[in-house]
Amino acid sequence: MRLRATILVLLCCWPLIAAAAPERYVLDAARSDVDFIYELDGDWVRGSIPIIDADLQLDFSAISRSRVSVRLDATRTRAGFILATQAVRGAGGLDAADYPVISFRSTSVRADGPNRARISGRVRMRGVERDMVLLARLYRQRGTEPGDLSRITLRLTGALNRSDFGSTAYSGLVGDRVGLDIMARVERQD
Repeated sequence: MRLRATILVLLCCWPLIAAAAPERYVLDAARSDVDFIYELDGDWVRGSIPIIDADLQLDFSAISRSRVSVRLDATRTRAGFILATQAVRGAGGLDAADYPVISFRSTSVRADGPNRARISGRVRMRGVERDMVLLARLYRQRGTEPGDLSRITLRLTGALNRSDFGSTAYSGLVGDRVGLDIMARVERQD
């Protein structure tokens, strides 16, 4: 009798369980930024890379089912000032003429505290693919009610070594470590 009752409850709840799935979010590219920070002759300089597109599947009830995929436009990278921008886009930097797209796709997402996640994935740049970890913090956007996850802001931070991707130009002048600071404003697609 007890087994029958359990099966009956599961069958009644199955539509609710099956409906719980990642939801698609659309990136507001005009209000989102992918910034990078690098050392140039002892000073820290901030640059930016425009977003081409993003595929965001987010599940806040089971964060491990979330998936993220982003493509960036290396040809429109800005590195703080014109000479640095030309060097970063050039053959010894991003080599944007031959590799115009930088991509990231998640391989796993896990909770890392309240409103935080750790996104592990693969970044592809200059034809080279490497592992990368991004730390994410989740914020409600202005004008939304507590618990409303229809419009959120994700702040992602991480770092990489440019030499891991074959970018070694001006190594005596430009540091190897590049920090990432990403502000992504997204809206749930209905």
